[in-house]
Amino acid sequence: RCCRTSRRATRGSRAMLSLRGGLAPLLVLLLACTRGVADTTALETPAPTALETLALGAVETSSIEADEQVNYTVDASSCDGYLHVELWDTGRGDADAAEAMADPMLMVRRDDPPWASYEPDNNDWRFSDETYVDLEGYRLIRAYHRVVVDMRSCADACARACPTGSSANCQALCLVDCEEPDSDDEPFIIGIKNVRVWVDETLTFDLLATCVPYVSEDDIPPCPRPLGVEIGDCGGQGQGSCVAPAALEDGAVDRLALASGVCACAEGWGDVGCDEPLAELVANAEPVSVTVPAGEWAYFYVDVAAPDASDRAAAMLVEMRRDGGDPVLFVKRVDGSDVDDAGSGGGGWRAEGADAAWETPSTGTTPWVGDYANFADADGFRSRLNYHYLMLANAQLGRYYVAVFNNDVYLTETARVTVNAKVAFGAGLEDSEGDPPLCPMA
Repeated sequence: RCCRTSRRATRGSRAMLSLRGGLAPLLVLLLACTRGVADTTALETPAPTALETLALGAVETSSIEADEQVNYTVDASSCDGYLHVELWDTGRGDADAAEAMADPMLMVRRDDPPWASYEPDNNDWRFSDETYVDLEGYRLIRAYHRVVVDMRSCADACARACPTGSSANCQALCLVDCEEPDSDDEPFIIGIKNVRVWVDETLTFDLLATCVPYVSEDDIPPCPRPLGVEIGDCGGQGQGSCVAPAALEDGAVDRLALASGVCACAEGWGDVGCDEPLAELVANAEPVSVTVPAGEWAYFYVDVAAPDASDRAAAMLVEMRRDGGDPVLFVKRVDGSDVDDAGSGGGGWRAEGADAAWETPSTGTTPWVGDYANFADADGFRSRLNYHYLMLANAQLGRYYVAVFNNDVYLTETARVTVNAKVAFGAGLEDSEGDPPLCPMA
């Protein structure tokens, strides 16, 4: 058995995001089992289409049919900060009203229309040259996609890359290696592709391109706004705050990594835009019980914190006991540091040809069913056991997401689960300085 693919709907008033079962039988086979390979012919490069005009700061509301692409031209010649392009899939509505949803891909390219084609034989997406794409937004089938283009001069970029305390020649070395942004007046072309590999649905969307000015090295690049412009950055309403991305080594200018602000989520909130509510799991405390309807998620967070200044190795055991339903347990680091460790070789879906794209940076992503191969208790799920667990023998200090998805492919019933986390440091050391070993079902 495989876990079905998550088509995450726009969050309404419900705390959980509902996932409709109509897509499940198809998507579970295509993504969770085959890492995205679909038994279909390659998607060819679309024929040239007329360009529509998009003004900076103006919201465009439109729709396109499945397997079609619409291209907008936007004049950003006056922008010397960041060009922020955002797409909201507005056709999903509340999850309970959405029988199916479209599969958008957002791309941005200078001068020529961007294109993408899928080759099912080798699970490969191919993109046009010099194309920005929100690849993670596509992989996770988000309702919100974004691309940020760094329009700053090298002088401004290097000022940001060489903060106070940098080496004396940092600025000079940075300017030698830095590449100036394209200075011609050719417009950017925004391409919105309604992918038809697994679904056949009309895409209804809002599109917005804005120029975020750069004034000084203290400015923060634009952050995600998944709940809309009126709500603001990072979920708004105190759910998170927009902060600058972590600096690289002195003098390093990365026009992708440093052009996108990061959401620092408040307690009880998570995901890349701080729009996902989380419940707290306290390590080595009493279990937390929740009810998860069929096709829905329950999200938690747990902190691994050292009790003292020693460097004893940490281990974490996350356990789930179920009563009904068909739940699967996920554990994943909030900072995403374990994503690279898992890699595509571990079975996670990652199109190799996508390496050619200029991908929008994204951190803090909550677990989704595309993480099944790398971060789920697959054995317990396949066997439909009442006890599931994940043991992290080399847990890192910091915060982890814990998630439960009640799969509705084979059973459509509510799951009642209890979840707990246990953390031990230096477990099993003979000198008795360590904690007792962690044992499943103990």
